[in-house]
Amino acid sequence: MRPKHFFPLLCALCGLFASCKSVQESSHSYYNQHTKELQHIAQTYDTLNRIKPFSVGFTDRLYKYVTIEIITDTMKYSYDFALNENRLKDTLRKYGLDAARTFGLIDEMHEIRCRWVNTSAYYANEKPISYTFISIKPIWLNMPFTGKKYFMITYFSQPQRFDRHGRLRTNRSFRRITDKICYTFTESFRT
Repeated sequence: MRPKHFFPLLCALCGLFASCKSVQESSHSYYNQHTKELQHIAQTYDTLNRIKPFSVGFTDRLYKYVTIEIITDTMKYSYDFALNENRLKDTLRKYGLDAARTFGLIDEMHEIRCRWVNTSAYYANEKPISYTFISIKPIWLNMPFTGKKYFMITYFSQPQRFDRHGRLRTNRSFRRITDKICYTFTESFRT
């Protein structure tokens, strides 16, 4: 490689490394700053979701519009509303969701900029392992060389197994926070 081309390449690689490290540090900082709020959001969502399955989040960059997906026996209904629109309350009641607690959940998500909350599952040893996930897209993740990534925190109902590097054994893209809580970076705020 010619010397005059080496310096720009070295600068680009250093920038890439710095941005990746910075994103990870920022994500850890976000989690540490909002641990209690995130835990409360996950617990509130789990309680409400057991009564009537749904997912909720914000799909716009300014967090002004709420999307709610309500799951029935036969269909999944998806609705979009302005944050404080009255039709949202009517829709929640129509499908048997606790409107007051769901609005509280939405307000908490809005306050700390949570993008989406939902449940998902995967199979390990022929057994389903379910988890609640919260997606976050803080502004500081929009850095050069990082691409469009969402910071996702997962809450498992039981302790998980990790390798010696702190990666979830059943899905190595997830990193350990505690025995029941992991994080990862994804290209989508939903799974």
